[in-house]
Amino acid sequence: MSLRQGFLILWLLLSCSGSVLEARPGNQEVGAFLVFPSVQTETFPGSGVPVETWLTIANAPSAAPGTGGGSMNIRARINFIDGTTCQACTFTVPISPDDSEIVVVQRDGMSTELRVLRTNQTRSCPAERGFVTVSIENDLGETLRENVLLGEQRIVDYTNGRSFTTEALALHASGGGNSDRDYAFDDVEYSRLSRFVAFDFVAPNAIAPTAFDAYLTLFTLGFVDGVSPITDCSITAFDDESNSFSDSVMFGCWTQVELGSLTPEFNYPDLGVPTEAESGWIQLDCQVDTDANLTPDANGAVHGVISQWAPLGTVLFGRPGGATLSLTSPAAWGRLGKQSVTTGDAVTLELE
Repeated sequence: MSLRQGFLILWLLLSCSGSVLEARPGNQEVGAFLVFPSVQTETFPGSGVPVETWLTIANAPSAAPGTGGGSMNIRARINFIDGTTCQACTFTVPISPDDSEIVVVQRDGMSTELRVLRTNQTRSCPAERGFVTVSIENDLGETLRENVLLGEQRIVDYTNGRSFTTEALALHASGGGNSDRDYAFDDVEYSRLSRFVAFDFVAPNAIAPTAFDAYLTLFTLGFVDGVSPITDCSITAFDDESNSFSDSVMFGCWTQVELGSLTPEFNYPDLGVPTEAESGWIQLDCQVDTDANLTPDANGAVHGVISQWAPLGTVLFGRPGGATLSLTSPAAWGRLGKQSVTTGDAVTLELE
């Protein structure tokens, strides 16, 4: 079986997302602000397995409702935000209407290189991992709120021949606000983030030699450049029989946490004991303290992705009828979190 066939089988089994730019699904909307939640240079922290993150940023005025197309040239302001320090490393890339640019992120010695594939424009940043935001500016550096952006990210592990793709989170401009670089997600400048976010996952397996886990990557947009907020998320987890357990995670502006390190209840066969569930889902209830005064300023305002890296021979349990599936090639998959209809409180990302 080829690697391409292996990815196709996983897509059918796990409902993984396809390419949002090659075949844009109906629920993928254009926005004026993009977030790529998981930009990393190794498969997971401490793995030592290098990866590249490919970011595709599209200027798609013809996809914007009511525009009838358009001819708007934009400058995409790209902020690679260090997941540890919350410090932004910034550069701008011009994009023509109904065109796209690919930015390749890879580790280069003691720094991380962001390179525009078409033009070879580069920017060197200190962060090893974190997340990327994209806003729109004119030639004067003024922020424009035009809903013309689409995006997707692909993380590629060349060592083991596997990759996965997720769409960028696209946040809609609401029509108000000003042209500075303090981005308010308050339904006046940009839409708010959801109050709750949920993720489904295949039960991690801690049994060698084909152990694999689930990595939950989360971010908030409620902070000042270089100043970490205090983000506290309660996790309610359910197996596929709706049995529940709970845990929590605390971080700054970004984190990547291994579910199995929180509690073994996430792992097969402990998930859903005594039925040994193969899958589950989690819901997050988060609060963000943007000024570190120990009083939460916002409920919600957190989003992210869940990803899983599986080696050759990984066995997926709990298939219908008690069957198992043994992967005949290394694989990876990831999904953007599912948003609640209820919106969270307003937050501001200050990058001026």
